Amino acid sequence: MADYIGMCRSTWFKIKDYDKFMQGLKNVLLDEVTIEQSEKDNNTIIIYGYSSIPNLKSTIEEDDYEEFDFIEYIKQHIVEGEKVRITEIGYEKLRYLTAFAYDISTKEIKTVDASAY
Repeated sequence: MADYIGMCRSTWFKIKDYDKFMQGLKNVLLDEVTIEQSEKDNNTIIIYGYSSIPNLKSTIEEDDYEEFDFIEYIKQHIVEGEKVRITEIGYEKLRYLTAFAYDISTKEIKTVDASAY
């Protein structure tokens, strides 16, 4: 069985409180995803990495995982009036290719699926 290889990247966007945002991600499996702060404003960030968009969180027992809605989490933390796009592309041995874009604001989340089967 082949492994799915994903990559993700967001636009720069402003969140309400960086420390609170990161505290909420404490148990989220971030793999090779980086959350980088802007040099000009600590509450402006970009998310990118050689991994899929995070979707797992360790349980209280820490020996198991539960689903985590990272996109909804971002929606809860962005500043009013802010918009962010997160894109993920991935593949599994060229059997299939995937491409998703999530447009997130405080009011809604729009998803575009540009996958090729």
